[in-house]
Amino acid sequence: MTKAAEILGQKFGKWLVLEKTHKRDSRGQIVWRCKCECGRERGITYNQLKFKRTVGCFRCNRRRPVSPRPTLNELIDNSTQSETDCFIWKGSFSRHDKWGYAIVYFKDERGRITHKVSRLILEEKLKCCLLKSGFACHTCDNPKCINPEHLFLGDAVLNPKDAAKKGRMARGENHGSRLHPERVPRGENSGRAMLTEKDVKIIRDSPLPSRLLAKNYGVGKSTIQAVKNRESWAWLK
Repeated sequence: MTKAAEILGQKFGKWLVLEKTHKRDSRGQIVWRCKCECGRERGITYNQLKFKRTVGCFRCNRRRPVSPRPTLNELIDNSTQSETDCFIWKGSFSRHDKWGYAIVYFKDERGRITHKVSRLILEEKLKCCLLKSGFACHTCDNPKCINPEHLFLGDAVLNPKDAAKKGRMARGENHGSRLHPERVPRGENSGRAMLTEKDVKIIRDSPLPSRLLAKNYGVGKSTIQAVKNRESWAWLK
């Protein structure tokens, strides 16, 4: 029995030998037309098949083993209920942000290992997979909560609007410069200041044109106009 009759129709790893071709590689070995389990075809020599130098196509070899995805009940069981009906996650939390979202570890089809629990539960609630642009938002504003009733679908536009509506955005009276003014260097304490408090008071009371004042103090005309219009140094009375 010839070698062709021996290997035709046989499987080597994920490859199925289909037929012998008239091609040869650089070493003079016969190239066989083979088909992978995923349907892709490729020319491979007998030695590559025999010594398992290739066990499948490139994409099949890249596929990583998948870990079992935790069920909704398994996730809920790993939490405790608080007085506000929040299900507080008892597992790990993310460390790359200051909010500390609940996370769980398992490997999916794309090779991702770390997953947000709130996102997984929202997918189970909606019975669909969320896109990258989809956000798992909280009505309770508690990132450690995984209660399905406290989660709703949002996006990059709806999420900041919801935060601003609830007063969680750093704007207005909630801005850091208003809450902790001592942390913001002002006036002469700022490394970018080119004028002193005395200079600002003189400029505001001076009847001279802005062009001449700018030349006298070594700054731009727009800087003098901003001082007079209280667009800069507005805190100084």
